[in-house]
Amino acid sequence: MDSQKEQTGKFRKLDIELEWRVGCCPYGFRRLASDASLRNRPVEGPFALTLRSANSDHLHCVNLAANARGLHRGMALADARAICPDLATRPADLAREAAALAGLRRWASRYAPMVASDGPTG
Repeated sequence: MDSQKEQTGKFRKLDIELEWRVGCCPYGFRRLASDASLRNRPVEGPFALTLRSANSDHLHCVNLAANARGLHRGMALADARAICPDLATRPADLAREAAALAGLRRWASRYAPMVASDGPTG
């Protein structure tokens, strides 16, 4: 009986850990795109991926350094440059971001009975 309780406790701990790591909260993957981009070509300091929308560029994903300077997703690139002139940028690759998320979803399926992703708006 005690071993069953111990097993249940281990699984519950794993569930809580996965919720935190995988991001069952709305803040789970804020930096997935920038982290994937920076993994291949690292940049020191504030960094953001940009998307062209409505005839202007907007920030799609920012790293921790850019976030600490007050930049956030959806901000116009011109406004971001005014706040942070040394901001390094790259265009966002949505296909690559989707592939990274699919890989993470595949990994999580080893530990959870059902794994799904939300739409772009969460």
